[in-house]
Amino acid sequence: MADMLITPAELASALQVDEVDTASATLVIELATGKVQAAAGQRLVAAVSTFVIDVDPCDYGPWLTIPQLPVRSVGAVLIDGVTYTDWLLRSQRLWRRNGWISRLDQPTQVTVQDVAHGYLDGSQALQPARGIVLGLSMVGYGNPGGAISESIDDYKVTYAEADARMQVTDSMRDLLIAAYGGGAHVTTSR
Repeated sequence: MADMLITPAELASALQVDEVDTASATLVIELATGKVQAAAGQRLVAAVSTFVIDVDPCDYGPWLTIPQLPVRSVGAVLIDGVTYTDWLLRSQRLWRRNGWISRLDQPTQVTVQDVAHGYLDGSQALQPARGIVLGLSMVGYGNPGGAISESIDDYKVTYAEADARMQVTDSMRDLLIAAYGGGAHVTTSR
């Protein structure tokens, strides 16, 4: 199941209905959550991941940025396949006195394993993203059957615009970047 920042019951409450079709609501919420996380530049929902980070060969500094925030813990760090324990997790980054370059004659890869990242369920920090997911989901769920148009006598409504309305606007994107930083990058994630 994909990430969801709200539940079908919360969507039903916002739509002021007793219940929603759970399968349709789940799909719309998953899609809206994906759009919001993409705009934020990172996964917001709590997860545990492994990241493989290519170290810039010109970066001899002691800091290594982990591509997803916030970072709650790190299980292990391997530099070119060798486990090291001489690192510290500080300010959402890894610190190592000797830097992260292992050899000067080839690129270095750092594998950061069992990284607990993202916001825990119920975190107040998720509210901006949850609000946007709720708004997008309400627009998307307005047409759960996927109909293109309906007409009764001389009344006609076209639904083709619903997907266009379920887009993250520039102001939403600005809010998400301000709240979550945006611009995270991942070389490889497993």
